[in-house]
Amino acid sequence: MARAMRKDPKDRRMEILSAARSLFLEYGFEGVSMGQIALASGISRPGVYRYFSSPTDIWDALFEDELAHCLAACQPLLEGTKPSPGRLRSVLGVITQHPGLLALLHSGGSRAFQRHRRRLLEERLIPLLLRYVSSRKIGPYDMTILLTMLIETAWWSNEGSVADSEAFLDNVVAWIYSAWHPNDS
Repeated sequence: MARAMRKDPKDRRMEILSAARSLFLEYGFEGVSMGQIALASGISRPGVYRYFSSPTDIWDALFEDELAHCLAACQPLLEGTKPSPGRLRSVLGVITQHPGLLALLHSGGSRAFQRHRRRLLEERLIPLLLRYVSSRKIGPYDMTILLTMLIETAWWSNEGSVADSEAFLDNVVAWIYSAWHPNDS
């Protein structure tokens, strides 16, 4: 009798991530357990734990993957350093065209998880956006506003509730520039 061939660890990891992505998108972060991920991926719970220590660990891997795709799409926009509303608008436009990233940004979670997500956003995504805003120091209040706008943009875009997404992005950029560049014309 032939023995079943073992799957490559990279393939197993991708199966887990794929199953978790679907579950997170359908049920949100808090609505998914490691047992559900194991069942959906067809891998035993101990097998899932060999690759990831928690749902947060899986979410982080998904976030990094989505962010890498988004940053690759932003690469042509990264040339030059002069802040402008048009550049910020373009970057936000690229971000809103990545539904997987938006869904992860709006995947719910406990206060501890929300703090974790905020820290990842501050470390990984905000530096990209700040390249297009201003060289002046951004305070914690400004950072909170930008993070809130990102997460709410994710929600509005994910829900399909924005009748005119182009006008919505224009309004977001106009607000950011009026708040952070009040003397610019």
